[in-house]
Amino acid sequence: MNAFTLFRFESEDTIHIEQTADKSATQKVLEAGRLEKSSDGSYKLLLPSELSKTKNVYLDLPRSFLRLRVLEVPLSDPDKIRKILPVKAEGLFRKPLQDLCLDYIALPEQEGKKKILLCAAERSKIIKLIDAFKDEGFEPRVIASTDLISQSQQQPVVLENFINPPELDKNERISLVRKELRHPSLNFRRGSLRYTAHQKEAAKLLRSTVPLTAVLIALLIANWGVRYKYMEKKIESYKEREAGIFKQVFPTGAKMVDPSYQIKAKIQEIKGNLEVLSGTDPLDVLEILADAKESIDNVILDEIKITEDSVVVKGSSPSFETMNLITEKLRSHYTEVKVSDSKTSVEGGVRFSLVLSGKRGQS
Repeated sequence: MNAFTLFRFESEDTIHIEQTADKSATQKVLEAGRLEKSSDGSYKLLLPSELSKTKNVYLDLPRSFLRLRVLEVPLSDPDKIRKILPVKAEGLFRKPLQDLCLDYIALPEQEGKKKILLCAAERSKIIKLIDAFKDEGFEPRVIASTDLISQSQQQPVVLENFINPPELDKNERISLVRKELRHPSLNFRRGSLRYTAHQKEAAKLLRSTVPLTAVLIALLIANWGVRYKYMEKKIESYKEREAGIFKQVFPTGAKMVDPSYQIKAKIQEIKGNLEVLSGTDPLDVLEILADAKESIDNVILDEIKITEDSVVVKGSSPSFETMNLITEKLRSHYTEVKVSDSKTSVEGGVRFSLVLSGKRGQS
């Protein structure tokens, strides 16, 4: 519990004031305040100048402000009991019920019977007290009577002590006030007179944080936008790189539909070809071809395809005679050398395709 101020009526116009800073601090007794009644019926509060402002204020009413009745009730739920108080209080007081503030204190059960101490205070007087203390910056959070609450907790309860309560020890009163500010067992600030200053402060704080929240949301949206643009550029960069790789993998200009899938399929195809060639040494094939054309001028071998059973060689030569020379040279390395295609090119030479199979010396 934070610092609190206890205003306790010693009489109807003299107020005893005590303040405490925190749970461990001893209370500070200040010069008594006074409550003056104006000609219009309102109250004017006169307080000592050294009084510090606190949010937790307990207004301890004198016994003369209250009217009491002991009632038997069939309920134990506090909310349900408060709902039936107007019904139970009908005809018990001289003033109409609409002119009264009603609350109760639960009493210990006696012989299995649930009883309460019904407490009534003039509504107009409670409102005037709230206004007077609020004007000085000390709006009461709880308005009750520590004397009555203390007597209700005695075992056994002595009803006569509610009429003329014995003086409560100062430390016990402070301890009781601290507890009652958290969970009041008696409080005339209920219903339409309930304490709302803390709700107003929360609403004020919320209003002050709304602009900050809006700024934060705007920053988050801006940050998200920047990240989105960054990711957009990264994705575009990946797409460009993917398109470049696709062109390298498919130099003949294959249509790009699903590049990732097409590239993966091509990789699998290459892996399959490598498995096929596991028993063929490409360097050995190149060495044979280089040896075959070493002494033959102007023969160009520009395409070589190695399969599991054969080697296909494509190239060009100045004439058919030259093509036949290289064919004969290759027969010294392969058991079968077949000319699968040969034709005169537009440049005047010969384009040919040879299929080599049955490498000599290979089991």
